[in-house]
Amino acid sequence: MSGAVPESNDADVVVVGAGLSGLRAALELHRSGVSVIVLESHKHVGGRLRFFDVDLHGSTAKHDVSAAWLNNTTHSEMFSLAKTFGFDLINQYVSGRFLHQKKYGSVVSYPLGFGADILHPDVRGFYAMLQRLAEAWQGPDRKALDSVTLKALAEANGDDKQVAGEEADVLAGRLFGTSAVHVSALFVIDMIKSTGGLQSMLSWYGAHYRIRQGVGAFASCLSSMLPGGSVQLGKEVVSIVQSGPLCYVTTADNVTLRCKKVIVSVPHTQYGSIVFHPPLPRAMDALATDTTDGYYATVVLEFATPWWREAGLSGSFDSAPGQGPVSVACDTCSEQDNHYSLTCFVVGETGRRWSTNGEDQRRSEVWGHVRSVFSARVDEASIPDPIGCVIKEWPQRTMAVMPPGVLDSEAGEALGKPFGNIHFVGAETSDVWKGYMEGAVRSGIRGANEVVVALGDSLRSHL
Repeated sequence: MSGAVPESNDADVVVVGAGLSGLRAALELHRSGVSVIVLESHKHVGGRLRFFDVDLHGSTAKHDVSAAWLNNTTHSEMFSLAKTFGFDLINQYVSGRFLHQKKYGSVVSYPLGFGADILHPDVRGFYAMLQRLAEAWQGPDRKALDSVTLKALAEANGDDKQVAGEEADVLAGRLFGTSAVHVSALFVIDMIKSTGGLQSMLSWYGAHYRIRQGVGAFASCLSSMLPGGSVQLGKEVVSIVQSGPLCYVTTADNVTLRCKKVIVSVPHTQYGSIVFHPPLPRAMDALATDTTDGYYATVVLEFATPWWREAGLSGSFDSAPGQGPVSVACDTCSEQDNHYSLTCFVVGETGRRWSTNGEDQRRSEVWGHVRSVFSARVDEASIPDPIGCVIKEWPQRTMAVMPPGVLDSEAGEALGKPFGNIHFVGAETSDVWKGYMEGAVRSGIRGANEVVVALGDSLRSHL
């Protein structure tokens, strides 16, 4: 087969969702000679990859508001795509000191780098325990770890329960946009294992680059490599029917496509938005009903100069829960474009409460928090006001969170497994870099390979 789009609405494979995993699966199928159509409910490709343009100083810079970082070591698929597409890489600024705002507002500074800021013995012990458990991921503690929350695990293994519990909340907020009382301990340990360890996952040194063109360009470029008409936007899939050797995929505008295989590339929290016939197995249905989305908002503060660098600071800080709306912030400058910015992340229940305020108040609260943290190390009179501020909320575009009792169950076992002629991909289904761009791309390749093997000799015949 040529891999071209058939003249009818039929195709060998229909991919539901034009995020990184769906597009990468579609490209792999196309290269294997499989005809493919991608249906995307939104008017844009990229799924959770979102960016926006900021125009200042007579130039335009791309600001990512979701995933943004990659490296040239453990993110082999993403780095390869960046090179293939000729993207400009921005080195993440890692010079200067990191700031940490403790409970009750005091601020301490450390050299930027994983472990440099871990001075409290209970915090050190908490992270050492997570690393040890991740290395023994399939050990006898698996069921026990899925019976408790991350918060409970931290508090049970530290002399100062309050300090350990607060650090668990910081970690859960940073990774999932939620509190540590809502996350299974095993779920967090599983993610740490998939990323190669805590240092790889948490340190800015583990994520060396940002993309000057914005990460959404990955999706645009992948889409452009598919035959014209393959990617259909504004096509919300409402049902998938399996009947004999064929599948029938119907969209909200009553268009039905016939195919041999379907690849579903949407977060498993959204499986319930599609009517499956026959219905999904109970275990797979639980992936939708028993998991939740966290909350993230991104606030980009633009400045005329990178004043924090001039003060010997990295621009990165984090804050204990309750100190202000900002959980984590970092330097996201694009010097080639004369854009100097700090990107702040507002997460979890703090973020949900903050989001109910008017836009002016939200901006004021974020800038007030940022200024208060930096003024602990910089003369407040020398801290300039931002010349621009953009807020983007993505409450339903975060990694799905598993509470206790889901991962070590039939539901957890069903994650990413085929159901008849339907295959499931997505960043959360990957065994490597789960929840990240690298995991999304790898899952797309895995799903495409499953389909090619399953189709076998039928590739030589048309529908």
